[in-house]
Amino acid sequence: MKVNEFFSDSNNVIAFSYYMLIPVGLAFWVAWYMEYGVWRDIGLYAVLVVMFCLAFFGSLTYGKARR
Repeated sequence: MKVNEFFSDSNNVIAFSYYMLIPVGLAFWVAWYMEYGVWRDIGLYAVLVVMFCLAFFGSLTYGKARR
């Protein structure tokens, strides 16, 4: 599948944006550690859980599982 074919379907574009929440969440976690020196923090977990849940349910809604 070519890139142009993948992005021709609007559901694929939306699913891709939801999938991108996972690496953004991981990058946020590493950046939090670099800034504050803490891997585990309740505020950090709150943000990560929301991002990962949005990524999971968004990918189920718009991803391959929908087809």
